[in-house]
Amino acid sequence: MFVRGSYINVRFHLSRSINGMKAMVRNKVYLAGCEFASLTAARSYAKAILDKHNSGDLVTDDETKFLQAAIALRGAEKLKKKIGAGIESIFIDCNDSGDKAFFIRRIDGSETDFSYIKCFEKPSIFTDFSNACRNAVQKDKATLKTGLGYDLYHVHHNGIDFKTIVQTFIEEEHIDITSVVFLSGDGIEGSYFMDESLASDFREFHARLASLEVLPKEDHKIRHRRTLP
Repeated sequence: MFVRGSYINVRFHLSRSINGMKAMVRNKVYLAGCEFASLTAARSYAKAILDKHNSGDLVTDDETKFLQAAIALRGAEKLKKKIGAGIESIFIDCNDSGDKAFFIRRIDGSETDFSYIKCFEKPSIFTDFSNACRNAVQKDKATLKTGLGYDLYHVHHNGIDFKTIVQTFIEEEHIDITSVVFLSGDGIEGSYFMDESLASDFREFHARLASLEVLPKEDHKIRHRRTLP
């Protein structure tokens, strides 16, 4: 029997402390099979690609895959707009400001430049992935509030917050979030994984790490204010 306000403690064994885990996975990202310690490190890698090539040079196939994944960090709509009919190649040239920049040559012959810096600002694809993770465990959280008044209570994560659990999942499963496909179409609101096995894997992962507490709505707000930096 679940008692309101009690903890749902899930035993798990981690060799590092919660704070250590947060520091370890806070920014780690995976792009086109490459692991980076942070978005800043990934951006530095993109800059290194730009710096090593001369105007007119084509980037390598592996660099093209990385740069396409970087563009995808800005979201599916931006990626679709940039690649258009498809990428034939990515090359180096000067933009309208006279600065060295990346350019996409599409298979239909059209060309467009893109800013590698903007690729690493506020990665909306992580928000989509995180929201899909949240939706994957929504039924589990709703079950905890059965009989309590669904809109009057919230499920709170103690210890490891939800964002850290998502980031840990990405790290340990080596997930390239730019390759994840989300459901779309009429009647679908929010982010949901198209791959049901990915949703199932996250549910199991969340169950192992999460320590949950059902709190009245106002108490939940107060608890979150205390954890704000």
